[in-house]
Amino acid sequence: MISRILATALIITLGLALSSNGQKGVQTVQKESDFLGEGLGWMNIPDPEHTEEYLVKFGGIGGNPSAVTNENVKGNWTLEFRDSRDRPAGKIKLALFQTGTLVYGSGSTTDGLTATADGAIVDNAMNLNIVTVPKLALYRMRLNLGDVSAGGSFDAFSPAGSIYGNVDAQKDVLRTLS
Repeated sequence: MISRILATALIITLGLALSSNGQKGVQTVQKESDFLGEGLGWMNIPDPEHTEEYLVKFGGIGGNPSAVTNENVKGNWTLEFRDSRDRPAGKIKLALFQTGTLVYGSGSTTDGLTATADGAIVDNAMNLNIVTVPKLALYRMRLNLGDVSAGGSFDAFSPAGSIYGNVDAQKDVLRTLS
């Protein structure tokens, strides 16, 4: 009886070993191509720690980190959007950083979406792109810069459609008691 059990166990073990070499119905999953380019697919773009790294590898919209400008947009900004009929169209709060004429940052919408920014200072204006996730939208704008405010026009695109209008931006200024 023991020999029969051992023989059965041996047959089962051999059968499992042979079947693992030639598994039927098992599909090999191949890695999809990295549509962002070599080496960028691992990067989580909405993560503010990777935004500058992403811009260096992907290109941004034309800012030059070694260029000199008198404009200083570094800081916390609130952008209020109004559509072409002057109706409120959203609000985004951003922390912007600046290296030369290159502008980048992150923040959130009043709806709780994550927002990342990529831009460039050109003369005394700022071209800025903002992408929101997980509800995907792209805001493209040109803002004429003042001391602590900016204003201009925007176009916004999403899978549901597009809108355009005006945007007013206000930079948070630290106030001190005198």
